[in-house]
Amino acid sequence: MRIFLTVLIIIFSLQSWIKADDIRDFEIEGISIGDSLLDYFSKKKIDQEQFFEAEQGDNKEVARFYIREKKGNYDWITMSYKTSDKSYTIIELSGFIFISFNECLKKRDEINNQVENLFKESRQQVTGTIEHFLDKDSFVDHIAYWTSKNSNDYVSLTCYDWSKKSGYGDQLRIEAYSDEYHKWLSSL
Repeated sequence: MRIFLTVLIIIFSLQSWIKADDIRDFEIEGISIGDSLLDYFSKKKIDQEQFFEAEQGDNKEVARFYIREKKGNYDWITMSYKTSDKSYTIIELSGFIFISFNECLKKRDEINNQVENLFKESRQQVTGTIEHFLDKDSFVDHIAYWTSKNSNDYVSLTCYDWSKKSGYGDQLRIEAYSDEYHKWLSSL
């Protein structure tokens, strides 16, 4: 009986250890990848406020839903979903904090200490400050955690130092991308 109990304990402890690196364990204001937007907003509100980024062109396969008001720790929150999905399953989740680039780096490193503990078994990628791929006068400093060995699920903590011509303010983005969202984004 003792051996049986020991085996059960080991199995259950390994399961929670494995799940610790699951992107669905990551939350922004209580919302996670895999949740339904319908758990938080009405279908009518989602449909009325769905947003398509200019970079998508005519591709309307994925829509974004913005909360453009202070919500907890974030100035804005975005959630993306496939427009063909009647469940409105969240496949991308981002929190924005509008902050100067230098302050962003400090705050990002504080947040990273917590995220590092959540994704101990994940592959970490650190870029340092590099040019933004769309705006050569803007810069990003990026830390990402690839949360699954067999997919492109990841969580990133990125500071943006936007150029004046971009029209954007500097910001910290905490983002969670599902493999499905990452593949779609890469196809654009």
